[in-house]
Amino acid sequence: MPDQPATPDAANERLARTLCCAVDGAGKPRHQIAREAGMHKDTLLRVIRGERPITLGEAARILEACGAPVRATLALVLAGHEALAAQWMHHEMGAFLDEFFSVIGRAILRKSGL
Repeated sequence: MPDQPATPDAANERLARTLCCAVDGAGKPRHQIAREAGMHKDTLLRVIRGERPITLGEAARILEACGAPVRATLALVLAGHEALAAQWMHHEMGAFLDEFFSVIGRAILRKSGL
């Protein structure tokens, strides 16, 4: 069951909290994560505080800089499963789900002939 209703503001808040968790668990300084994500440190701070809306591209770059599985984390958060996203992002289950999404996507494309 999803954690919260799916509204744009609620989704952005869930994403901000999840990104904050990723940044906190990354084991590297925030300025380094911001640089690797291609943004200013102040922008990163506003994003993880929920003070600034974030695009999926920016979220993906932050997750990647944090070493978190991008597809799995974003899919779980956007589906309303923020707690699982936070729990699995630095766990082998997150890596498994990320690989699963990658493989299943390619298999669907191959079978559909696209």
